Amino acid sequence: MLRKREERRCQVIPGMKGGAGEFRLLHIAEPSEMGDKAAVFAVGCLPPGASVGKHRHQESMEVCCFLGGSGMVREEKAEYAVSAGDVSICFEGGCHEVINTGSIEMVYLALVIKMDSKEEDGV
Repeated sequence: MLRKREERRCQVIPGMKGGAGEFRLLHIAEPSEMGDKAAVFAVGCLPPGASVGKHRHQESMEVCCFLGGSGMVREEKAEYAVSAGDVSICFEGGCHEVINTGSIEMVYLALVIKMDSKEEDGV
């Protein structure tokens, strides 16, 4: 299967998770295509001054690979400056927010992985 860029769904979300401005998601794969393994696999774009508000990952984790722009990732007990090439991982149960503090659009690859909270017998 091949999906051309122009065929990918673009979603614009104002005030994502209580954040400022608009968050734009260009979906790489749809949730229905990922079954029970992942909730989001997309390129996220935040214009200058925009943010994804503080949120907790319950039964999921998120990996963000920053591709362009710069900003901040705030976790419960730490704050990090991020730019192209950096990777932020928010593990299950953790919370974070992403803020574009730069003067150009912040672009990152976002993968939200679903965690199986059920223990399997005999494992």
